[in-house]
Amino acid sequence: MQYFEYAKGELKDRRAESAKLTLTKTLTEAKTARVEAEKAAKAAAKAAKEAAKAAKAAKKKADLEKKAAEKKAAEKKAAEDAAAQTSVQPESTATESTATETTATGTTATEKTAAPAQQSTQTKEEEQS
Repeated sequence: MQYFEYAKGELKDRRAESAKLTLTKTLTEAKTARVEAEKAAKAAAKAAKEAAKAAKAAKKKADLEKKAAEKKAAEKKAAEDAAAQTSVQPESTATESTATETTATGTTATEKTAAPAQQSTQTKEEEQS
């Protein structure tokens, strides 16, 4: 009878050991899955952070290019305005040089400037007649 009691105890211990191993295996698998999920979450967060950083850098680059384009357009417009003023200025420059020449010859600038205006008025009157 002692043998049977001993055998029952051994079977009970083996079953307990088997249950313990099964539970340990289940817990280990759960932990492994949790760790892998955390790694995946970290990798996704890192990828999102890098994507945000790249997007910020791309936006900054686009803003700099936009500012450069605006600056270039402003410079081009300023150059066109300067060219337009330069094309208008030769008439006034000619008047100024005439005034300078007349002062060098001893006549006043007003007389020299007034003379072409009188000539153009006389020319218009002759054309109308």
